[in-house]
Amino acid sequence: MSNVITAASDPGDDRNARFGAPEPVNSDGTQPEREDLRSGNDVPNADKNHTDGGTPPTPPDDSDRLYLPSATYKICRSARRIFTALAIKFIMFVHGGVTVEIAWTGKNRAELREVTPSMARSRFELAGELWRDGTDNHGKKISRPSRCSEDNAKALLATIEAQELLPPIAILSNSPILIVDEKGAPQILGYGYHRNLGGVHVSERLNLEPPMPVEVAAKALTSTLGDFRFPTRDDKARAIAAMLTPAIVYGQLLPEAKIPLFIFEADRSQTGKGHLVELIASLYGEELNIVVPRNGGVGSPDEDFNAALVKGRSIIVLDNLRGQLDSMHIESFLTAPNGRFMARTFRRAPADIDPRRYVIFATSNGFKTTPDMENRAIRIALLKQREGYEFRRFRGNVLTYISAHRAFYLRCIYSIMSEWIRQGRPGTRETRHSFREWTRAMDWILQNIFRAHISGRLMDYDRLPDGGTDLAADLGFGAPENPPRDAQE
Repeated sequence: MSNVITAASDPGDDRNARFGAPEPVNSDGTQPEREDLRSGNDVPNADKNHTDGGTPPTPPDDSDRLYLPSATYKICRSARRIFTALAIKFIMFVHGGVTVEIAWTGKNRAELREVTPSMARSRFELAGELWRDGTDNHGKKISRPSRCSEDNAKALLATIEAQELLPPIAILSNSPILIVDEKGAPQILGYGYHRNLGGVHVSERLNLEPPMPVEVAAKALTSTLGDFRFPTRDDKARAIAAMLTPAIVYGQLLPEAKIPLFIFEADRSQTGKGHLVELIASLYGEELNIVVPRNGGVGSPDEDFNAALVKGRSIIVLDNLRGQLDSMHIESFLTAPNGRFMARTFRRAPADIDPRRYVIFATSNGFKTTPDMENRAIRIALLKQREGYEFRRFRGNVLTYISAHRAFYLRCIYSIMSEWIRQGRPGTRETRHSFREWTRAMDWILQNIFRAHISGRLMDYDRLPDGGTDLAADLGFGAPENPPRDAQE
């Protein structure tokens, strides 16, 4: 059985870096200083960064000058030259119809940020020297260096050229991404920008070679759940499914599949539901993009949810839900037709978002959903460990351990998903969930690859290690009623 995963680009090639991308972690664990966006002293390699074979436009050869709109120089002509130069340097992108840049937070975490006209004035200067046609004191026509006015910046950002020439971007990732290449084989997108899948940017180098044997990989991933107490074996199986789903989402391994809402619920506080969500995010090197429900203050929970979407980070957490989750907005997001959902936020242009590029987790100590929302969710129940339980795994904090060994665990995930890809991305005939493409694929992976480590089933809610009754329902988790299982042929 082959475990070879090919790489789309050489992660050691410094010319793969786009402006503002962080350098790899030093051997002592520190983060080197990243290249300044404004340094302007390097241009990414177009052929390697555009792994789908596409090549960004090249600037015209007649002049190095970039002219701003004026009475004698058309806006569209100016836009064509400026955005061509910006596209080569990967300074600006288009996300859901909105012009954005990659911004870096204090924790060296990237997110997408809309480029406003006032911001664009300085960003245009990174493309080259700006000039403007005019006249001198004697009325003679001349050209001179000039700053871009806010009115001109607004006009340039609104052009068709901005949408057509700037590279698209759909998501940001801190880790390499597993995709399916044109021949149907697993392939890894490494550090840098790639036009694949609507545009993705990988911000860290990570060595994921060699692949892991799938048996070892399945055992290693299952062991990360050793200190969590699940009421049923099926809840543990669903936790593994939640662990693997970001890989499906990042690499669009099921391009048309809708992804369910994962609900992590506990019988008491301090059970570890938030800890489990953090564990899953840490496997992919991600920090949680948290949305906290609130009753007061400016805006609404739906607006907060939209604000999280437009940042371009794929993992979003609805934290500590209480009462009843009755949001037509989130329901619409989960079921958006043709992968299109309009995210509107305060003082920002609406962005056309693809819900298939996101994983939504929710945590709660008990809340109710509408029947429609329940049909779009996967519930994972957790119990509080018994009094005096001593956490004995990983010789300390599991999050710290996984972060330190992230390459190993990501190799495990990608080896498992690569085996599923080589098998033709099969699925079972499971019918007990509205999102059947995802359900059937995940049910197959659990039954075939994790068979030796997990006996639970994805859509069963009534199994116990001792063969007892439905403890999840007894604890008030409100598991849905399930018809008899449609057995796999």
